[in-house]
Amino acid sequence: MDFEKMMREMIQQAVDERIHTIAAVEDRMVRAHGEYVPTTQAAELLNVSPVTVRRMLADGRLTGTGGEKPLVMVRSMAHMAETGRTRKQKYPDFAIIGR
Repeated sequence: MDFEKMMREMIQQAVDERIHTIAAVEDRMVRAHGEYVPTTQAAELLNVSPVTVRRMLADGRLTGTGGEKPLVMVRSMAHMAETGRTRKQKYPDFAIIGR
């Protein structure tokens, strides 16, 4: 294998890894929607109701501003979606045991 081909493959691998990181997803979402969005827009993006978004803000699954009409931080939505922490744990103190 020649040096140029090896370098191209290494660069492509690094780019592929970067594209799928949480930081890259956050950056793409911020470029598309801005740093903060209203709860109604966050609900549309997450495919949930605005009430659910407010609950997610209250229990810490999402980060945002306070007040009567809070804004949701887009980076927290991307992080939540990437880590899979979309549902509130019903019994967080108990481990799920395999069957």
